[in-house]
Amino acid sequence: MIILEFFCGTKAIFDCNFLKSIANTEVLKNASVFKRLLKIEENEYFKVEPFNNKIFIEFKITFSEWSVLLQFLKFKSLLLFDDYYENQKIIRNLIETCNKFGGIPYFDNYLKSKDNIINSPYNPQSPIEDYQNKYNWRMMSITNIRMNTDESNNWSITQKIHSLGTSPNLNYVFVRKNKISNEEICIYDLDKYKTLDPKPIEEKSSNYKDQESFDPTFNVSCYD
Repeated sequence: MIILEFFCGTKAIFDCNFLKSIANTEVLKNASVFKRLLKIEENEYFKVEPFNNKIFIEFKITFSEWSVLLQFLKFKSLLLFDDYYENQKIIRNLIETCNKFGGIPYFDNYLKSKDNIINSPYNPQSPIEDYQNKYNWRMMSITNIRMNTDESNNWSITQKIHSLGTSPNLNYVFVRKNKISNEEICIYDLDKYKTLDPKPIEEKSSNYKDQESFDPTFNVSCYD
């Protein structure tokens, strides 16, 4: 064991003996570059070079990032949280760390078998993201939202839309609620929120332009 400095200045023990003990196991199978970089496996076809004790600094790998990788190598799984987005951050960082070391095929296969931790939950924040047509949508002025009424009718705010309206202080938000019926789609007037004309539901939501370019007088499709 040796003490190495990691990116951002943290120093910690580097247990090369542990890595050597798993070098020929399935978790490091075909991870040839990783093993050569960390000197846990030599190859007769390559020149033998001394261990680079600044490898973590040069590769910009923090001790926290190395700890997550080491944890995976030890337990062959990820210790994740209940927070989906925090888990995604951990996974993305670990993918980047593995790639810096030339890739670890066992980790790649692990991710392929765990679709539930890779695929994001269906949580559209605007009509254009609701490609499954699961929600009714409206656009409402922040000043006109009546929280008690909207919440009692199962409407919830998803996303603020900036720079919408004739006044710089007038902003709109998307609100949504689960559909009761998939039989029709209605168009609402933004000012009065009045049903104007029903039409059949399409496979995907309408092709909206960039949300920040919306004209507040534009009739927006929403479900009801």
